[in-house]
Amino acid sequence: MSKLTQIQSSIFLTVALIVSIVANIFLFSENNNRQNDLVALTGQLEHANAQNKQRLEEQLQAGQRVNSMQSTQQDLSIMINDLQATLANLQTDYQNSRQTAQLTSDKFAKATEQAKLFQAELKKTKQQLQNAQATVANLERALRNKGNETPATTETDSLKLTELNNQLSLADPEKEIGIVQKSDGSIVLSIPLEKLFEPGTVVLSPQSAQVLKPIAQSLKSFSGRAIQIVGHSDERLITSALADKYPTNWELSSIRASKVLLALIEQGVDTTQLMVAGKAATQPVRDESGSSAWQINRRIEIIIE
Repeated sequence: MSKLTQIQSSIFLTVALIVSIVANIFLFSENNNRQNDLVALTGQLEHANAQNKQRLEEQLQAGQRVNSMQSTQQDLSIMINDLQATLANLQTDYQNSRQTAQLTSDKFAKATEQAKLFQAELKKTKQQLQNAQATVANLERALRNKGNETPATTETDSLKLTELNNQLSLADPEKEIGIVQKSDGSIVLSIPLEKLFEPGTVVLSPQSAQVLKPIAQSLKSFSGRAIQIVGHSDERLITSALADKYPTNWELSSIRASKVLLALIEQGVDTTQLMVAGKAATQPVRDESGSSAWQINRRIEIIIE
């Protein structure tokens, strides 16, 4: 019994030893697994910490960018406010400039209109002065030559000229056509070129008939007296298309006088009484140069001798 018990004790100790070894092996293996798990967990933790650190850095950088953008936004807001203020000032200046320009334009238009009125009045006054001077000259000549004239002839011519003046009043309300009776008994009708011809041409204008018709009727009453049609030009050279046909003022003044002569013949004036001449610029009414003098010098004279 004791021997069996001893054997059983040995077996028990052996089994216990084996169980202990297996248990230690199991514990060692479990410990290794746990260490491996711990190492893995440590690696994951380190990776997580690295990611967290990276996220923190990215958040910090994002925050810095946000702060920078906020600062830039504030700067831009200030610039926008400055630009809006500048734009408002420019708009105000523009409106003020427009108002000033409009006022200046209105004043200029009024001044221009007044200048035109003054020029028209000056032209009218000059013409009235010329007519008055012609009238004074006629009266002086009449007084000087009263003793040499035949009363019947003077009275007859005066009546004819009065009648002609009345007939021309409709065609010449500005009294631009001059009528002068010279000391030798001759009568000179001075007609501005603009009353007869289209500007810059040798073509009689439609309104020329209103002037030439009453003159023709009056000329018929001076039967037996020579009538000379004389063309006068200004001193300037011919530079228009007329220069191709009429290169000098001699030719131009002659052709215009001829056009008037033909118109008077059509109105029934006796051709045997008529003569024509062109004087170019040799007998100016005014010697000075300038547009007003040139306009007065350009004329057709009808001389009743």
